Amino acid sequence: MRTVSVQLGNRSYAIKIAPGLLDQLGRECARLKLGARCAIITDTNVGKRYAKAAFNSLATAGFSPSLIVVPAGETAKSLKTVQTCYDLLAEHRLERKSFIVALGGGVVGDLAGFVAATYLRGVAFVQVPTTLLAQVDSSVGGKVGVNLKAGKKSCGSFLPAAARAVRSRHAGHPAGARIPRRTRRGHQNTASFPTRNFSHAWNAICPNCCGANRKRWPTWLRAAAKSRPRWLARMRWKAACARF
Repeated sequence: MRTVSVQLGNRSYAIKIAPGLLDQLGRECARLKLGARCAIITDTNVGKRYAKAAFNSLATAGFSPSLIVVPAGETAKSLKTVQTCYDLLAEHRLERKSFIVALGGGVVGDLAGFVAATYLRGVAFVQVPTTLLAQVDSSVGGKVGVNLKAGKKSCGSFLPAAARAVRSRHAGHPAGARIPRRTRRGHQNTASFPTRNFSHAWNAICPNCCGANRKRWPTWLRAAAKSRPRWLARMRWKAACARF
């Protein structure tokens, strides 16, 4: 398992990266010394695949988890969905020492984070991002929020996670190792992304993690870029990396 420490004073947290980490979710949460009651917020797509494993892991570790499933898609990021989550959290008697687990992509992370930031004036929040962009972008920095009619993320807050668990089949592979085209359970990695999705993904990843200098890129990313020359030619690195 790889651990990346994010230093934010009394809000510092660790990012755990390892294959099969979902089965260790309960044990990792137990180390945080949080309350016994917790809630998993996920969507209808992710819930079918991973909710049972997350629920069982937390229950085995001694927690009393509840499961909240919201509709998949951007429309779930609404105050109406937030109200539904509040009601279910109250029904399951979550307290100030309780915590919320966000199991899903960027939409679930934003929604669950906002619920955690506002329920009982704030409870602990654990991120379990299940998509590439959520792992490298939306789950980083503590930005959470929902949409209003006035615009996206018009209502939000900042809530750094108590912990982030990133499930990656290839997390332990040495540099230069061959990455298969498809991972388990139908999840895709960069080698099998459609060109448009691949381009969007690395537009977010490279500026955040690697910068414009290809010499700084890990071996697997250089190989991926080499296999997508058109994408690499279209990338506007100077604009993408202007924040550096």
